[in-house]
Amino acid sequence: MTDQEKNEVQWIELARAIYSGDAEAILSLIGEEE
Repeated sequence: MTDQEKNEVQWIELARAIYSGDAEAILSLIGEEE
């Protein structure tokens, strides 16, 4: 898996978390970026 593919998967996961209103998942995904 390339870095670009990993990045795309991460954005899909983040979008799903936002769509479902899962604040905990959103915070954990954003936290991994920093």
